Amino acid sequence: MKRMKGAQADAVGISVFLLLLALFIILFTILLPEEERADLLGTETGSQSTTTTTPGIAKQVILSESPGKVHTYTQNLQTYSLDSLRLFSKESTETISIIKSLQVSRNILKDNYKTISFDLADPEGVKDLKLNFLITESKGKIFMKLNNKLVYEGELTSNQMPLNLPVAYLKNKNAIELAVSMPTTDLFSSNYYLIQDVALIKQAKVSNRKDTRILYLDPTFMIKGASLDYFVSCNSPTGEALRISLNNNKVLDDAIFCEYPDKRTITINQEYFNKDGKNTFEFEVTEGDYNIDQLSLKLELGKSGYPRYYFNIEPEVYEALTDKKASLFLEMKFKGTEAKKASVTVQDTEFYFDTTEQTYTRKIASYVDSGANYLLIMPKNNFEITSLKIVLK
Repeated sequence: MKRMKGAQADAVGISVFLLLLALFIILFTILLPEEERADLLGTETGSQSTTTTTPGIAKQVILSESPGKVHTYTQNLQTYSLDSLRLFSKESTETISIIKSLQVSRNILKDNYKTISFDLADPEGVKDLKLNFLITESKGKIFMKLNNKLVYEGELTSNQMPLNLPVAYLKNKNAIELAVSMPTTDLFSSNYYLIQDVALIKQAKVSNRKDTRILYLDPTFMIKGASLDYFVSCNSPTGEALRISLNNNKVLDDAIFCEYPDKRTITINQEYFNKDGKNTFEFEVTEGDYNIDQLSLKLELGKSGYPRYYFNIEPEVYEALTDKKASLFLEMKFKGTEAKKASVTVQDTEFYFDTTEQTYTRKIASYVDSGANYLLIMPKNNFEITSLKIVLK
């Protein structure tokens, strides 16, 4: 009897275990992801969908461009200011101190000569050069050489100063050698010169006859016309010729009329502007002293610089777009995180974007026509588009 009750208890335990196992399997199956549950049960899920592919239609890039910098032309007239300049060619006198004091002497035992060195940046421009110093004591003759060429020999006093130095002997680096003669009566005595405040008196032509101004313009500008405004004021009583050129193209070569103080305007041929954007104005006078102020370059710009691109939609692609079996996207990438604002026109449909992101995507399937299409970008501020694509997906 006890054996029968034990068997019944074992059967009940096994039934409970099998029931719990079945419940665990059911719960585990329910919690599985739908795709795995379908694989486990060998059935298809109701949410599975099949993709219908239109023959000949696949993901493709229909248009790919790199527009670069785009600009807004809020005005057809752009104005650029250039720094004022002074052009002159005149004479000036300058005193150049060389040495405070020195002694030149000679006797039977020693020749105590001295060499004075000085530099000249523009020896050809020196019109007159004099050597000046004070002689406090002297005995005998003095010899003076400029760059190894004798320029004076004899007794010298302060009353004879200054001495002219031949400008033909001048170089960038110069040397004046001072020496005295040997005593002739008392061989054991010395001849000497005690000299103070040695200086050069230079008269030279100083000039800034030519000067340049560099202006960088956007290479994408469509220049339709240009003019340069300026004022000239004369610092010397006579008027000479003023020459102005742009990128080595002459735009003016005319006399300066000092009695005419009003604004002057010259027209510039738009072909003289460089395509790379760097433009060099050169100003030059022959003689005189002039200020050229309030330089202003005015440019008349065309609006044909807005980026415009053309692309073609094949009939089968257009049909797939119409049937919504494919779609078309405009994808752009930008440089920088500043604001980018523009209106975009695809065929007759215009839309806007205003973003600080570095990418922009818009679905344009409903904007296009079968055949030839165009895309026009009209920026509202200046920014850079590194990539522009129209992609069929």
